[in-house]
Amino acid sequence: MKKHQVGDVLTEIVERDVPGSVDLWPGIRARLQPTRRRSYRGTGLRLRWPAGRLGWAFAALAAFLLLSGMVYAVGPAVSRVFRMVPSWQYVEEQGLVQDVHLSQTINGVTVTLEKVYADANQILIGYGISGLPDGVIQAEVTLTDEKGTAFRELAGAGVTGTSDLLDVSLPAGEGRYVVAFDGSGVEGAPPELELHLAMHLVRPIFVTPDATPVTVDGQEVESPVAVEALTPLTVGERTTMGPFVFDFRAPFLPARVSEVQQTAHAAGIAIRLQRVVVTPSETRITLCFQPPAVDDWDWTVTGALRTGLTRNYHLGAEVRDRFEQADGQLCYVYGLLAPIEDRRGEWTLRVTELLGFEMKAPYRESRLAGPWVFRFQAP
Repeated sequence: MKKHQVGDVLTEIVERDVPGSVDLWPGIRARLQPTRRRSYRGTGLRLRWPAGRLGWAFAALAAFLLLSGMVYAVGPAVSRVFRMVPSWQYVEEQGLVQDVHLSQTINGVTVTLEKVYADANQILIGYGISGLPDGVIQAEVTLTDEKGTAFRELAGAGVTGTSDLLDVSLPAGEGRYVVAFDGSGVEGAPPELELHLAMHLVRPIFVTPDATPVTVDGQEVESPVAVEALTPLTVGERTTMGPFVFDFRAPFLPARVSEVQQTAHAAGIAIRLQRVVVTPSETRITLCFQPPAVDDWDWTVTGALRTGLTRNYHLGAEVRDRFEQADGQLCYVYGLLAPIEDRRGEWTLRVTELLGFEMKAPYRESRLAGPWVFRFQAP
């Protein structure tokens, strides 16, 4: 997307889907404030405060997409929505996505399950909705298997209505969407999954919060939003429709796994590359380290993966999991949504910085420069 398009996209989305009486900015700021400092397993997204006016626009856009539960594509069909994420586009173009075409209608609203894909990192569901009433509608989707395993939702994308900017035109009341679930909960490597999907359509009523002023030594002061104490956007009364229920099967692709177990040292810190898990939909990298002994700080890394002589892929934006080991080491599972499943040979992971964020006022930041470099054979 070109720089000059960002403001147009924001304006178009808000004018179409947000009532004029709602002031989104306090909610956007409220959502950016916590996600900047902590990884949330339910969102699959980690935001750092970007610099410059363009960074503000992208931050606002990302926050609104989290609030609305959708992002917008460049075509009306579910296949076009798959193209919004490079690895999703790859699995669709490789013919790995299976057509389903199951429909259910409730009170004039029809949900059609169109496409499914499953591997050890992600389960993708492509669906369409028609007959929607006016207003903002969100889909709340749960996915389980025959054993009762509940798969955690990672992200979603979709398109609805008409957008000259994005060259999208759907009839009123229709939408096309893709939702991704965490496939790491699948046990073993079954040839296919028996899945159960339940969907409720929800019309939320947003309540705009008020920002709480920042005080220093009892004096109220003006401050950048990054250090304001803000109340998260809440949702008031809701109307729901459903559940729309589907039972279906999806072929399953296991992962290629490399237990690397390499350790690199820099800035007095040891970082261990524990494992790499590769599937067509995503590559996951687990890094563990002993964070500096400072209370109330959150630590993570930033870096890039290089596969052979090709481009670098940024590491640090998609956090899939975070856990602490018995020895006190902190481990992050990072996801790369790049189509690198077919890349072989030697890979190089270069961690450039260890980043720290203070979890209470004055919300300071700390950067420990590397690099920490790991070279290993692709799984």
